[in-house]
Amino acid sequence: MDLNNKLESLKNAIEKESGIIVNSVSRCRKLSEWLKNKNVFISYSTLSRMFQLSSQQYHTHISTLDHISKAIGFSSYDHFIKLKKDESLSSISLKQAQMHLTLLGHQGNPIKSAQFFIERIIENEVVYCSLTYPLAKQLLDGNKKNETALKLLGSSSIGRKHFFQYYVDEDDISGIYSHSINNYFICNSSDGEEFTFSKLYYLRKLVLKNPNQYKQVNQFLDEIELNKLHLNNLHLYSRWVEAKLLAIYAEHKKIDKEFLVHQTQIIINYFKGDKPKNEVIASIGRWNRALVLTGQHDKNSLPDSWIEFSINELLNGFQDLEFQSPTYAFLTKQEGFKISKNLIPFNHWDNAILTSSLFLQSGNYLKNQKDFYNQKLGIHPIFLNNLIK
Repeated sequence: MDLNNKLESLKNAIEKESGIIVNSVSRCRKLSEWLKNKNVFISYSTLSRMFQLSSQQYHTHISTLDHISKAIGFSSYDHFIKLKKDESLSSISLKQAQMHLTLLGHQGNPIKSAQFFIERIIENEVVYCSLTYPLAKQLLDGNKKNETALKLLGSSSIGRKHFFQYYVDEDDISGIYSHSINNYFICNSSDGEEFTFSKLYYLRKLVLKNPNQYKQVNQFLDEIELNKLHLNNLHLYSRWVEAKLLAIYAEHKKIDKEFLVHQTQIIINYFKGDKPKNEVIASIGRWNRALVLTGQHDKNSLPDSWIEFSINELLNGFQDLEFQSPTYAFLTKQEGFKISKNLIPFNHWDNAILTSSLFLQSGNYLKNQKDFYNQKLGIHPIFLNNLIK
């Protein structure tokens, strides 16, 4: 990447991050103000020369480039350039891998496709997770599912994690992802965290779509050792308690206050402990998601600190729309709560973004689109109605 291209890349990045297209001096003033809010002080005149809006010849100082790079999340200009270079190489490598996978599909080699996927994931997990969708299209095309290739993936820990967990197509409870974990993932992993994860995922989806299945859901939840999850695995515990709240509501249409207070306090206590921050954040999002879907947003039914706790994490903790949006929806149910919808649109999965959008809509919109969310996401009207209220 030559010098001019490097500078253009940084200019494009700051425009994208700030949302300000710099094509006039007045826009330079706006960008200067935006940078000031990031504690980066660069005059509009310097910016106008950098964006070639001034007739003056000007060589941008490296310190200016460092400050702009820091404003968009990099440690320095060199750091920005290095990551951009790595990103370009990764993009080329991924395109080559996708082309090869497509070629194997045209040749009718599903086993080779599955083997190729496993090998490339080992090489570069972050980049090659993008192969999950095209591979799924090959192996799960309508009713023509390739059992042998799926079992190969299910028998491999790499396949179970990076195909059956990372490939998400949850249009309904009998969708590709649910079908996969229920019929292959579980068959090849009869105990341990992988089995528990797949079962908890399935049970949550089951009760959301079919509330009358609460007995079956409760039976399976009771078979999972809650105390063990509570003490050792926040990720699985938060999934268990979310499914449990949904099942209780499906059966009784109300929730015991003691249960709500106790489980909410457990999550708060986790936050005070030494659990990884990302796990705690996800548990907050899952719990608020369950509270909103079951209509349990009365602050008098929750620990006094939960509202303040959720506000603090909404503003400072979340890095993922999937968990941030239900917390935002929960807080908007509180009287007098006002905050701009400046949320983080990051997520790996398109379907999770669609699910997140459910919690960001107005009641009138949801009322008109209830059938869509019911059919697309498999959420029964008794839960959707709590979002409309």
